[in-house]
Amino acid sequence: MIEFAQNLKRGISDSFRRTGMKIGGGIVAAIAFGFLTAALWSFLAVELDWGSTLASLAVGGGFLVIALALFIAARKPRHRMPTGDDLKREVQARVSLAKDAAVGQVRSKFDEAVQPLKEKAERAGATPERAAAVRDGAIHGASQVDQAASTNLGSMGKLIGAFAVGLTIASAIRGRNDDDDDFDDII
Repeated sequence: MIEFAQNLKRGISDSFRRTGMKIGGGIVAAIAFGFLTAALWSFLAVELDWGSTLASLAVGGGFLVIALALFIAARKPRHRMPTGDDLKREVQARVSLAKDAAVGQVRSKFDEAVQPLKEKAERAGATPERAAAVRDGAIHGASQVDQAASTNLGSMGKLIGAFAVGLTIASAIRGRNDDDDDFDDII
């Protein structure tokens, strides 16, 4: 059960308990008042002849002491009522715990699924070290190509490549012109 609900239940239960004690104290005070009233009547009726009057006053005074003790005991709550902030904090804590548990389960399932793939890759020779070496080699090779292209020889290679492409295009055009001779006769 959510802690907020438990605290709310305790708070309500404590509130009912204290209310019950106050009602009980009120009833005892009413009885005490009745005895005190009867004692006063007896006192006045018998004129201080300590018989029934003294007994009535003693019983009434005793009930009054009990009523005061109940009222004092009911003043202090045992459990405080939870607030909306308490509920908010508890819900946030439980959501955080649930999120952490879910992330942990997903991570565990992912690791279980990936582990066989890692083992197959390692058996095939694909280790993290080799992957890093291939990456570093590709980066080094790309920088060497860039350096070579920036030199005069690299520029000359580009020029020769462009010249070869031009010759190929010219040759293709000339071949078409040879085929187009049939059209010259028609014109």
